[in-house]
Amino acid sequence: MDEIEHLLSSLQDHLDAAEAKSLSDDAESDVEKAQSIASDITADGVDHEKIDTLLEILEEIKTTGTGNSEADSHIDAAKRAGERVLKR
Repeated sequence: MDEIEHLLSSLQDHLDAAEAKSLSDDAESDVEKAQSIASDITADGVDHEKIDTLLEILEEIKTTGTGNSEADSHIDAAKRAGERVLKR
């Protein structure tokens, strides 16, 4: 597994972990959108436009919060992984 694959796997794992927590309705919907985009990126290859969109969604979730501090930590970690993918 190369570094990009590892980062994408980590990003997806953190989104899955966030989704498993009790979230506000808005956050749950946004996490589902982020998961869908992350799955597309993993399946289709790195697309900077999709990563930008994913990061925008994660920033929105971070700004509004999920209603769960553990989920917020997973969102932060997913965002960091996405930012690292974008820099590669």
